[in-house]
Amino acid sequence: MIFNPFLNVSIIYWFLMLTDGALRMLVLMHFHDKGYSPFTLAYIFLLYEFMGVITNFMAGIFGRRFGLSTLLIAGTSLQVLSLTSLGLLSINSPEWFMIFCLIFFQGLCGVAKDLTKIGSKTAVKFLSNENIKGKLFRNVSWLTGSKNTVKGLGFFVGAFLITIHPFSISLYILAFILFIALMIALNPVLKTPELNTKSNRVQSEGKFFSDISSINYLSLSRIFLFGARDIWFVIGIPLFLLEVFSTMFVTGSNGKVVFLLVGSFMALWVIFYGFVQSQVPAIIQRKTDLNIESSAFRWSIIVIFPTLFLTLLTFVFDNTLSVTLIVIIITLLFLFGGFFAINSSIHSYLILKLTSKKNASEDVGFYYSANAVGRFFGTLLSGVSYQLGGLSLCLFFTTVFLVCSSYFIAILAKKT
Repeated sequence: MIFNPFLNVSIIYWFLMLTDGALRMLVLMHFHDKGYSPFTLAYIFLLYEFMGVITNFMAGIFGRRFGLSTLLIAGTSLQVLSLTSLGLLSINSPEWFMIFCLIFFQGLCGVAKDLTKIGSKTAVKFLSNENIKGKLFRNVSWLTGSKNTVKGLGFFVGAFLITIHPFSISLYILAFILFIALMIALNPVLKTPELNTKSNRVQSEGKFFSDISSINYLSLSRIFLFGARDIWFVIGIPLFLLEVFSTMFVTGSNGKVVFLLVGSFMALWVIFYGFVQSQVPAIIQRKTDLNIESSAFRWSIIVIFPTLFLTLLTFVFDNTLSVTLIVIIITLLFLFGGFFAINSSIHSYLILKLTSKKNASEDVGFYYSANAVGRFFGTLLSGVSYQLGGLSLCLFFTTVFLVCSSYFIAILAKKT
């Protein structure tokens, strides 16, 4: 099959993120149903996020030495292997062994996702005609937005699969889907020259910061931005909704329907978030990079307000939950999702704007390593804060992180 190079990259990235989102829901719902605590569930995902820190940093170096196609193929192949291996686990295994295997294979999935992400995001720099004003911004916004829309669909797919199939069968289905996608895009990716450029000269090896100070500030902002999202998103809101829906709407033998309800919320939120990301160039009405840093700062302030209001709301009405309050919470989280998507998309564009093609994979890898640091601490805080103080405490820490993210973007804006 013949596709254009940008579409080849997108196909691999889409299907990997579909399985990534589905796996997250499968693990969360299956083991919550088995009685695992919020902290234990968060702990299962920690190696996934920690491996992202290492992988993103090293993937930039590997991408430069071996070509971006190597990152794409290696990441997708590792995801297929990890999904299949998880499916082979016996449901009768001791709990300690099951947790160990979950942590280990989730860690491999984290490596797989970030290899593919660095390969895909860096490829945009090489496959976009930067002589056309706004082309890079539109392409990176579209890829990032479409990826998150597909990942959102993955949340629903995971919730749906776990309601009709055993855990292991669900994993085999995901592995098969991803394998087929890899076979479709494999040959065209290998034949795309821009994706196979190699160099043995790696100038930033051994450095833990970029030579460009603006990239360092952007990366610090990214840590807190994505940490803020994951504090409420990873453990807090799904367990909150599972508990609320179980007591308010569904009981008894229909409990599996709760999985679909929660999975549908998670899916719709990420799909909405992804759609907004893809529309960011039109939303902020900029076809070039004119004063984009100042725009980033303005949106970093706006995104704080929904979670600030929700923190106060859930704290005051924590013991008086009602359908109206749930609707308000969900509505404001969607509003947050829209603002967050705009911030995330501008960040994704800025990293490609600030780097050069010579060091693109390394700078992008460093930047997304910072992203993974934020997700790591966000995941940890999600489990701990929900177990200690429920959704209200999750939202409080989210707001604090957003303020910190805005602070570093403010420094970046002043430097331009």
